[in-house]
Amino acid sequence: MLAYRTKKNNSTKDGTRISNIWRKDENIIEFRRWEVMITREINSLIEELPDIKNQAKEDIGKFHEKQKLYYNKKNRIKKKFKIEDKVLYYAATKKWWLENWENKWKKVYLIYEEFGNEAYKLKELDRRILKTPQNGEWLKKFYSQEGFTPKIVIKGKEIMDKTRVRFN
Repeated sequence: MLAYRTKKNNSTKDGTRISNIWRKDENIIEFRRWEVMITREINSLIEELPDIKNQAKEDIGKFHEKQKLYYNKKNRIKKKFKIEDKVLYYAATKKWWLENWENKWKKVYLIYEEFGNEAYKLKELDRRILKTPQNGEWLKKFYSQEGFTPKIVIKGKEIMDKTRVRFN
């Protein structure tokens, strides 16, 4: 058993101390209580261990699934282009200080030849073939705007006549 001492000691000038005032019979009784409590705790842990282990396995499986989804979301499958697809080629040689004012994409090219490692040989629309193959990561699909008519939708109503649109 422990007791707190609050009276200041004259020699050390320190008041609060914890002192041991054990008696033999109290010591044995206290020891038996601790022994019973510890054995109960150990037995309950042994019984709960398989459940805890299974729960940990399930949690690890859920974590791996989430991690796989996140990885697949970030590293999407690369785009595949077919021969004669129209693509834009990224202008990597543009100066960084001109990026805000100039177009980041070069002109429209056609896929002339496809290599297995996501490399493509390009040709211009006037049928001139480029010598060096280009990486597929530097290409994006080109969508022409021929026959494109804009739709104006205001609060769920589609308006085709532009004269009826008012902006306040």
